[in-house]
Amino acid sequence: MQQFLSALACKLVLSGRVSRSSIPDSPEVESERRQIFFATAINLPTFFVRRDSGNALLLDLVSRATGVRGSHRYPGNLRVHVQEYRKALLDFIESEGRDVIELFGAQELLRDLRARITDPELGAGGKLTRRILKHVGASTPLTLRAQDFNMGAEDVYRGELRTAHLAEALDYLLEDCQTVRDFGCLPARFCRTGLPALLGGRDIMEFAREARSELKRTGELGGCRPVLIQLLLLIIGMHGENARISRPAA
Repeated sequence: MQQFLSALACKLVLSGRVSRSSIPDSPEVESERRQIFFATAINLPTFFVRRDSGNALLLDLVSRATGVRGSHRYPGNLRVHVQEYRKALLDFIESEGRDVIELFGAQELLRDLRARITDPELGAGGKLTRRILKHVGASTPLTLRAQDFNMGAEDVYRGELRTAHLAEALDYLLEDCQTVRDFGCLPARFCRTGLPALLGGRDIMEFAREARSELKRTGELGGCRPVLIQLLLLIIGMHGENARISRPAA
C-alpha cells in the first residue's frame, strides 16, 4: 500500500494535478491535516476543516464526502465525518489512480481496504478484539470487566500474537539466509571465517531452521537470541550495501 500510494503521489505531482501550493507547508495546514489521524486514533466520529483552508487537496477530498455541513460549534469550519471522509479518499484514489492500480495489480488490495472501511470488524481492531474474546471465552467485550479484558489482551499480545509475529519475521530471515548461502552476499572473508564462528560451525540455513523450530516448539527463541540479533544486523548491513551499490551515480 505504501509503495502504491507513493507511486500515485508521484503521478499526481508530475501531471500537475497536485502542486506544492495544494498543500502549503505551514503550521496551520499541518495541524489541520494531522487532526484527522488524531480523531481516528481516539475514535472521534468527526473532524473540522476551515472553509478557507490553504490545503486545496484536503478541501477537494472533503467536497467528495457526504454529510459535510457547516459547524455550529466552530464557525467558519466544516464538520466532516471520519467514515465518509475515508470513503471519499478511497474514491479519489480509485478515480485518479486507475492506471497506477493496474500497474501495481492493486485491485484486490483496494477491495480489501474498502471492506475494512465499510465494516470496522474486518480491520485490525476488530481482529484483535475477536482474538482477545476467544482467548478469555467471552462473546462481547461488554460482558467482561475492564480488568479481565485488559488482562486477556496482555496475554494475547505477549503470547500468541508475539509468537506469530516472530515466526513471520523468521520466515523472512530464512529467505535472506538462503541468499547469503547461495550468493555469499556478506564480505567473502567473513563468510569463510566469521560466519561459521558466529553460528558455531552450523550452516546458516540450518541455524535459521533450528531457531524457527525452537520458537514453534516452546514459543521462545531461547539461547539463539543473541546470535539471531547479530545475524540480523549483518543482513541489514548487507541490504544497505546492496542498495548503495545499486544506487545510480548522481
